[in-house]
Amino acid sequence: MQQRPALHDKMSPQPSTIGIGTYLGKEDDKTDALYHDAIIEAVGQGCNVIDTAINYREMKSERVVGKAVRNLMKKHPEIREKLIVATKGGFIPGDIESGEEPLEFFQNRFLKRDILNEEDIVNPTSTNSS
Repeated sequence: MQQRPALHDKMSPQPSTIGIGTYLGKEDDKTDALYHDAIIEAVGQGCNVIDTAINYREMKSERVVGKAVRNLMKKHPEIREKLIVATKGGFIPGDIESGEEPLEFFQNRFLKRDILNEEDIVNPTSTNSS
């Protein structure tokens, strides 16, 4: 029986010719599990480009990508250096897991934690809670 090459042996630091995306699907645990398994399988086959965004599946896609990458790193700690995770920012959807609306999410995660100040924002009047 021929042994499969290790993930890190098959993967180049260059982008693979095909990637895996996480845009479509329901915002549920079943879809999360399907994406997780698909990402693990794709990386196992040499795919190193993973596309996601905060607004895909109400933040669930980015979270499942993170979970899949962490699980891959348990067996192959060096794999992260060879993965290209493409994400996008700017549009903040509601957070399906916390139940926060977009403005509330932004205020709680960025303004109240002093990651950003009102002066850092192009249209700060849209973030005022008053």
